Amino acid sequence: MTAGDEPEARRVFDLDSIQLLALGGTLVRGTYLSGRKIDPPPKLFLGAVENPGAPPYDHRVDRALKKARAGARFLQLQVSFRPEQLAAFLTEAVAKGLSERCALLPSICLTRSPAALRYIGEHVPGIEVPAELIERCERAPDQEAECFEVAYELAVHARSLPGVAGLHLISFRREAGIARLCERLGIPPRAERETSGYRRRVAV
Repeated sequence: MTAGDEPEARRVFDLDSIQLLALGGTLVRGTYLSGRKIDPPPKLFLGAVENPGAPPYDHRVDRALKKARAGARFLQLQVSFRPEQLAAFLTEAVAKGLSERCALLPSICLTRSPAALRYIGEHVPGIEVPAELIERCERAPDQEAECFEVAYELAVHARSLPGVAGLHLISFRREAGIARLCERLGIPPRAERETSGYRRRVAV
């Protein structure tokens, strides 16, 4: 909680993420946790998050499988600035059948400056930004353009990995950057996708 924008909020430990997903599945099937019937039952598209770049690395896919078995139909993967960690996670995810049980969506974060990258690395739990990546952007004649290139390269790499169903694109009050990134990746706008027969999966 202290890492968010409401640090005074209180933590709730009644249910962990896997139990909460299981509860969501129970609601969809038409009963409360107490067993009382719900009529009509809610229509929920259950999902969860997972972090390929947080220890213990050897248990991340197994933990994600528990979420999938509990009812998660998609997993939003935490932003990763280390392509090798994402690749290792997805290779194991395919080998263990996780990608067949739910959609895996790597997150790509657009930043405008090396300072923003440094802030993420120092203040956002579970995200490591390599020093050489920050230095690369600092040395660039156009730092904002270089940060965009970093996001583009990470997105291309993520889309090339087995088991990826789409991308989760993040930008802080800079939606135009997401539109530009989609254009660079060759992802047409929704209206065009719906009329052109574009079939490659995409999540934004």
